Amino acid sequence: MSKPVLKNLLREGTRFSPLYEPVYNSDHLPMALAAMHGLGASDDQLVKFRDDYVQRLQSWEPAGATDDWTTKLGDRSAYPALLAYFNRQLDSRQQQDVIEEVLATTLPGIALDAFHPIIRLGYAVEFDTREEIAAALAYMVTAHRDMPVDMSLLDVRSLLDQQVRHGALALKANRFTGALEELVETGLYPTGSTESFAELATVALDVYIATRNFFALHLVTSTQALRCAVPPALEPIAVASQTSALLASHLILKSPAIGSAMSVPDQLDPEHAIKYAWSCLSEYRVYGDGRYIDEIRTFRDKGLVPPWVAADLLDQTH
Repeated sequence: MSKPVLKNLLREGTRFSPLYEPVYNSDHLPMALAAMHGLGASDDQLVKFRDDYVQRLQSWEPAGATDDWTTKLGDRSAYPALLAYFNRQLDSRQQQDVIEEVLATTLPGIALDAFHPIIRLGYAVEFDTREEIAAALAYMVTAHRDMPVDMSLLDVRSLLDQQVRHGALALKANRFTGALEELVETGLYPTGSTESFAELATVALDVYIATRNFFALHLVTSTQALRCAVPPALEPIAVASQTSALLASHLILKSPAIGSAMSVPDQLDPEHAIKYAWSCLSEYRVYGDGRYIDEIRTFRDKGLVPPWVAADLLDQTH
């Protein structure tokens, strides 16, 4: 496997819109390709996945760069202009400065679009592809809505237990982002902060293992991506934003109990399975929690990810 092949595929992929119709789902191609590369896929496997996945995507119409990204917050139609703008900015400025400028505004809304903008940015930074960083930043801006944030420390496990005791909320929204907005509008969006990315990573994994819910999986992948994407100066607000997002997601999932582990699902689409496996490997390398390796091994044994995924590591830790 070679990083130049991955980078070329990521660059080529920025010609597609971040969402595709008719289901209006997020384009997972760049995230899946990066995760596959990190897990040991060959160049041929990356190209084959691209060729299969790309058939569902739609291209965007070229547009001139905007002069001010802050006027385009929440404007889906501005994506091409923002992509051109951020490519120019990244050509002339330090990458971290551009990322920090955008995230200082958009971090409170990281759960919007089911966390996909921040996941895409985390992968783009981790695998160091300028054009993909520009695409992820443009996606973050167009998906943004104002969300509450509070950096006061709280005990996230106690809050989760409290939400379990209170039971499921009667939310009207059908989609995840709509439910987030409903929580804000009704004054029920939780705020506060844990102390670190490490605590967030542990709790996110706890929630997913206890529920095996599809959206709970995104808590794990987004927490890992956030750690990779966020400049040090923004870590406090990033941790606070993700703490709120985690608690809000738990409410949207109907406040399930967080205790005993559930079995790994029998089915999961390849792009989410491979992203989850990469997040587990990345977080294991940082925190050393053996549950991450257990998750990768079980996903591989059940055929949710290919046999080559993290093969060297799994053979060493068997």
